Amino acid sequence: MSAKRKFFIIIIAAVYGIIFVCVMIALIFGGTFGIKHLRYKEEVRGDFVIRYFDNNDVELSALSKDGKAKSRLRIPATVDGKEITNIGKRSILQIEEVRSMCDLSEMSSNNVKDLILAYGELNPAIFYRYYGWKDLFPNAERIFLLEFQSIENVGQTKVYISSQLYKEKEVGRPANISYYYNYANAESNGYYWIDDCAYGSRIEYIPEDPTRDGYTFGGWYKEAECINKWDFDSDTLPQERTEISEDGEEEAVYQETKLYAKWM
Repeated sequence: MSAKRKFFIIIIAAVYGIIFVCVMIALIFGGTFGIKHLRYKEEVRGDFVIRYFDNNDVELSALSKDGKAKSRLRIPATVDGKEITNIGKRSILQIEEVRSMCDLSEMSSNNVKDLILAYGELNPAIFYRYYGWKDLFPNAERIFLLEFQSIENVGQTKVYISSQLYKEKEVGRPANISYYYNYANAESNGYYWIDDCAYGSRIEYIPEDPTRDGYTFGGWYKEAECINKWDFDSDTLPQERTEISEDGEEEAVYQETKLYAKWM
């Protein structure tokens, strides 16, 4: 066990010890001493177990049975228009001014190969033995970022980002397929999903349908006006084009295929 992990374990044990002492004092003397009991309702929805706390506080507490079986998993930023504030199960006893620690053990899966991240960065200082997305999904071969975040210690895992983020950050690889929500003020700068396939090929994977309150999803189209529907059985990405780089090397020219959701 590394010194870093030992340090985190010691800190976690100390915080839990403080919580235990405070709870005992509260029980003995009948006071709360800044401790409150968090109440929530829980449901299984799709790939996740979701907890709803007061004040629009939404938590992705665990992967569902379906989620654990997925080879492609999307971690959303919102649920029903409410921003997700937490990943992993937090303690239901909360001390004022102290951020709850989260148990991420039920958010881990060895089956995920492609990880699509709309949610922001994990905070490694509070997450038990999990220090990043790669720890939760150790067999992930590709990570797709809809929101920019630092990705460290990913080994051979390929990291793709949206074309917009690539223009701003120039890190990672720009994904050559972009799926857009296609309505104003959508999360993740309008991106629902990104993917990367060989030029000239058909799209290998059709993402799960996006949702929008008050609307029905009507398919993926080639333009924002939703005139020509994309046919996943026959339509292909553009053929590869190459050019000579400044170093005199032949390299592929980036070409983005944009697909837009239709809402009815």
